[in-house]
Amino acid sequence: MANICCNYFTIRGDTKIIQKLIDASEHDFLAHMVPHDPENGIYADWGTTRHEEPDWDQDIDLGNGQREVTGMFNSGWTPPILAFEQYAKKHPSLYIELTYDEPGMQFFGIWDSDGRDEYYEWTPEEHHKIPQHLREQFDVDEEIAWLCDRYPDLLREYFPNQPVGEVMDE
Repeated sequence: MANICCNYFTIRGDTKIIQKLIDASEHDFLAHMVPHDPENGIYADWGTTRHEEPDWDQDIDLGNGQREVTGMFNSGWTPPILAFEQYAKKHPSLYIELTYDEPGMQFFGIWDSDGRDEYYEWTPEEHHKIPQHLREQFDVDEEIAWLCDRYPDLLREYFPNQPVGEVMDE
C-alpha cells in the first residue's frame, strides 16, 4: 500500500443497519457503504483507491434497537471521507464519525455526519491550533518530541527565537 492513512470510526444507530455493515466488512467494507459495479461502468468514489478491511474494536448494545460500533482500518493516501458521506446520506438516522491520520504526509482530521469536517496539517508553527483530543489520539506531542531529538536544526529554523526544548511547552 502507498502512504498509509489510519482511519478510526464510530457508527451509532439502528442495530440492523450496523449489522449489515459488519457482515459486509468480511468481504468489502467500503463497497457495502458505496456499491460499485465495474462490469457496468459504475465505479464508486470512496475518496481513496485502496483500503483494508476494518478491525472492530467495540460493539455496544445501547438498547431500543440501537448500537454503537468502533473500529479502525488503513487506506491508501487519504481517508475515505466520500464513502462515509455517501453512506451517511443513505442512512441519515446513523451518527458516523471518522478521525484519520496520515503520518507520512503529516495531516489528520475529523469528519462526522452532523457536518463537522476539520483538517489539520502538522507543522511546528501550527501545532498549537490542533484540538487537544486529536493531539492525544494521534500522539502529536510525541511526534514533536521525536522531531526535536532527531532534527534540532530544522526546528530552530521554525522557532528561531526559542530554545528547541521549549517548543513542547507552547
